[in-house]
Amino acid sequence: MAEGIRSFVSDTASGPTTEPFDAQAWEFLASRITHFAGDLTEARHLCTASPNPRKDSGAAPNRWQCNLLSCCRQPVIRHDSFEQLGAAGLAQEKDNSFRRVIIEKPFGSDLPSARALNAQILRVLSEAQIYRMDHFLGKETVQNIMVLRFANGIFEPMWNRDHIDHVQISVAETVGVERRARFYEATGALRDMVPNHVFQLLSLIAMGPPNSFAADAVRTEKHKVLEAVHPLDDAEVRRNVVRGQYGAGYYQQERRPGYRRSPAWPRQQN
Repeated sequence: MAEGIRSFVSDTASGPTTEPFDAQAWEFLASRITHFAGDLTEARHLCTASPNPRKDSGAAPNRWQCNLLSCCRQPVIRHDSFEQLGAAGLAQEKDNSFRRVIIEKPFGSDLPSARALNAQILRVLSEAQIYRMDHFLGKETVQNIMVLRFANGIFEPMWNRDHIDHVQISVAETVGVERRARFYEATGALRDMVPNHVFQLLSLIAMGPPNSFAADAVRTEKHKVLEAVHPLDDAEVRRNVVRGQYGAGYYQQERRPGYRRSPAWPRQQN
């Protein structure tokens, strides 16, 4: 984790959007991170992760206790996992503490399963405890879209249908599926990229100005955009959608294998 943090910051950072690595702050955080291995569908394993109050010397008696649980699991596993979070008491907020659950994609495999998953999560957690996370929103370029649009005197008055003919969103990757072929065969690039990353970009680009930059205000404007998206019927899909699998090629003078030759591809399909 320290290596990952250092990849985004630098001890000698000088850029306006880059913070230097704070070793003291990282040590404070790292000393409070706990890793455990177990079956997320069994409450007895999750009880192992139940937090114990930290006995810091000189700490205030009612010090906040924060627990962040990150869930980046397959949809079929998640359903049981959230039930067991509640059974293990990890969703309860008491004694001046709070619990937050971070949920990464894939969020279900289709609309009915996503709705069922959402309903089950809300039986265990309140809406304020849930972070449905899209890591594209952490990218610097994406974070700058709202500033570019709403705080720029040149673009803000012109960013509308009267001046913009169309917008193209290109998601150009520098890596292949690497060792994720089995995941991609079950999920596919469409589910992996479009309903989350691409739609987030779409909503940021097309949304109207929110009445504030509070989370609920921004979400309301994003929701309006997604409500206005025209769904494609079968005939429109055949006319307007092209899908394929990439072949072998070169990137930065290095030979890269095609999709069906990735290292983790099932042998019987090679």
